[in-house]
Amino acid sequence: MDSLTGYYIQVADGALKDTANNSFAGIANNTTWNFTTVDLTPPTIQSLSPLDNATGVNTTTNLTITFSEIVSA
Repeated sequence: MDSLTGYYIQVADGALKDTANNSFAGIANNTTWNFTTVDLTPPTIQSLSPLDNATGVNTTTNLTITFSEIVSA
C-alpha cells in the first residue's frame, strides 16, 4: 500500500455466510469501508559520501546521502 493513498473495500453479496448459512449482504459502494494509509516509519540514513569524519575531502566533492526510502526536500 502506498502512503497517503485512499483505499476502499468491497465484498460481493453472498461471499460470506454465518454458521446458520445466512449470507452477508456485501459491500457494493466505496464509502462503507474506506481508509487512507500513512507511513509511520521515518527514513533512516543508509550511507553517506564522503563518510562521516572523513579527512582530506576535496572542497568540490559532491555530498551524498542515501536514505532507506524516497524522500523529498
